[in-house]
Amino acid sequence: MRHPPVIWEPVYVASGFEQRTIEGLRAAIDALPKGTADLQVGRPPKVTEALFPSFLVTPANPRSAPIEGVILDGQVELRVGHSGTAELWGGRNPEQQARARQKFYAICNAVFTTHFSEEVDFDLRNRVLRSRLVLVVNGEEIKLGINLLIARLCRRTHKKEVYAYEPYY
Repeated sequence: MRHPPVIWEPVYVASGFEQRTIEGLRAAIDALPKGTADLQVGRPPKVTEALFPSFLVTPANPRSAPIEGVILDGQVELRVGHSGTAELWGGRNPEQQARARQKFYAICNAVFTTHFSEEVDFDLRNRVLRSRLVLVVNGEEIKLGINLLIARLCRRTHKKEVYAYEPYY
């Protein structure tokens, strides 16, 4: 899924967790070869009342997976590729927040450097019913995705798509 270039409005960053997470993400993007990816942080266009910073990492390679999400106080909600979602909860405890940030950076690094695929099931109206994406991070499988209850109840899948993603560089 490609995103057109847009100008994001700045947004107030309230907590230390948000600030450190954004700084770490910027450092990870800066560590990539020049021109590999673009990072936007702020309030997305057409979202008038965003209270927390959102981010979008757009790879230069059209066959690589974008990463987008929002950073809340003590939590990172992200989407990788078409529909692979995850919530990384750090709570109020600084040690838990550090673990959530490290897992987030590890997921980003896996997206930047590895091949992976995502299976997505759609209903008759082309809405996502289920998504499954598996990344290997430090020898551990991390599963991202959605599995709507309706998909398990009716099992009426109209079509299945498999998206194969390439590394950023």
